[in-house]
Amino acid sequence: MIICFECQPGTKKLLDQLASSGGYADYADVIAAAVANQALLHSKVGSQRSFVITAPESVGESQHERGPSAVPAVVQVGGLTPGVAAARESGATGGSKSRLLIPELFTLDGLSETVVPPVDPPDDVWGAGQEVPISRWLFGQYNKLLPAKASCRAIARLLTAEPEGVALAAASSKIADAAALLGGYLSVLDGINGVIRDEALATAFPKSGEGGDKSRLRFASQFVAWTNSHGQLSGLLMGLKLINRTKHKELRIKLTNVGWQLALLRSPVLDAEGVRKARKLSDEECLLLLEHISSAVPAEDFAYRAVLNGIEEGANTPESLDAFLTRTVSPGEELTKEFIATQRSGVVSRMVDLGMITRVREGVRVSYAVSQRAHDYVMQRSQ
Repeated sequence: MIICFECQPGTKKLLDQLASSGGYADYADVIAAAVANQALLHSKVGSQRSFVITAPESVGESQHERGPSAVPAVVQVGGLTPGVAAARESGATGGSKSRLLIPELFTLDGLSETVVPPVDPPDDVWGAGQEVPISRWLFGQYNKLLPAKASCRAIARLLTAEPEGVALAAASSKIADAAALLGGYLSVLDGINGVIRDEALATAFPKSGEGGDKSRLRFASQFVAWTNSHGQLSGLLMGLKLINRTKHKELRIKLTNVGWQLALLRSPVLDAEGVRKARKLSDEECLLLLEHISSAVPAEDFAYRAVLNGIEEGANTPESLDAFLTRTVSPGEELTKEFIATQRSGVVSRMVDLGMITRVREGVRVSYAVSQRAHDYVMQRSQ
């Protein structure tokens, strides 16, 4: 069915922002969600100012049976934009206050720095300072670090119940399902704050519902872990040495020491109150990861330094940086332009999340600028 309607410029701008946030497939997806939310509000709110929405899969189950990721939402009318999910925190005296919903699996509640001993980090085939060809860099589609932060937090919470290690299959499913709820929440925040796609918090998070199966599988494989037929693990958390498998015969995972530290640091997104525009990672999270990468993740460290070297040499656009990396890092590799662009884009996006690079936009033209944090990173090894 095709429906045409008049759209004011302000409404069109909001539609553009939501459609480009990463949480919706297209305009039709945004409009369908808006109509469904409005119909629900119209039928349920009445004279009340809030009501509880329970996810369909949780009907008839207790909170214990559903697990920590199945959290009811409260839609609050008045003070917050309709459709924004909110949770109600009850105090010991029965009083309450409202805050935007973060699925319980991603909260700090109940976590302790000494609950679970960390696992040793995975071995590495690369040494410090060794040149790493582009084909061996972290996969370019691992392009955001907020999902990695969220997954570490979720694994930490799961480990409090299974301190010997969580089964990968079950953990991946639980985390991906909860990440879809988190992605919807972040998409609403992106719309409220009017962020552009590069800054959208919801980018790389999956979708909920039947249509989001593929996105949840992608999230599980890229931002939790995936195993091949030989039992080898891959994914961003493995690549950054934030998790590793245990010695159990069954495939189980635990956080490394740095993974635990990242999980326990407060997040400007996961631990924030209200709808203010937030950075994806705090300074503390960025510095923890940069120190770890510099000292213990040679492939990622080399990629950062190669990109920074290219930008300093004047290759400060996507096309010129691709050419620079092809010429200086992998001249002997037969790689397609598309693959090189994917690898470069992934590295640059992770560096943007870490505050090392900023994207400068002039119309449709994009260039890269290096921050002081990046200069400090380069000088760290020479001191």
